[in-house]
Amino acid sequence: MFDRADNVITICEIKYLQSAVDTSIIQEFEQKLKYFPNEKKKTIHKVLISAEGVTESLTNRAYFDRILTLEALVR
Repeated sequence: MFDRADNVITICEIKYLQSAVDTSIIQEFEQKLKYFPNEKKKTIHKVLISAEGVTESLTNRAYFDRILTLEALVR
């Protein structure tokens, strides 16, 4: 989590799976967000970091603001 000066909180979900992450992550992430205190009502920027990438169906849902792979982080 990164609480930025521009009133945005970036929350990262990191998944290290043997296969691509699918749309089931959306419900899991939403459950976690329910418990996140955001008293100042800052904008939430959702980022997914995945070892093996994501399915096309997850990409098409456009739920995450940014999706990164471990490969992209190593470059």
